Amino acid sequence: MRKNLFKLLLTFLFLSVGHFIAIAQLNLYDFTQSNGTFTELTGATILATATTTTGAGSLDDVNYTLAAGTIPFSFVYDGVSYTGC
Repeated sequence: MRKNLFKLLLTFLFLSVGHFIAIAQLNLYDFTQSNGTFTELTGATILATATTTTGAGSLDDVNYTLAAGTIPFSFVYDGVSYTGC
C-alpha cells in the first residue's frame, strides 16, 4: 500500500513539474505593435534584382555563389574556414 502511494505521489510530482515548465515556456516573448514609417535604405548594395516572376530571372530556385574573399569576414563550417559560399 505504501509503495503504491509513493508511486502515485511521484507520478503527480513529475506531471506537475512538467506542466509548470510547459506553461513557463509559453511566456518567453511579448509582442508590442507600433506604428512607423518605412524608410528605404540609401547607398545600400543591391545583390540581385528579379527580372521575371518565375524561372532563371526570378530570385527563387536559383543557386548563387560568392567567390572566396567576397565577404569581409570568415565563418567556420564543419571545421573549414570560408570567406565565400
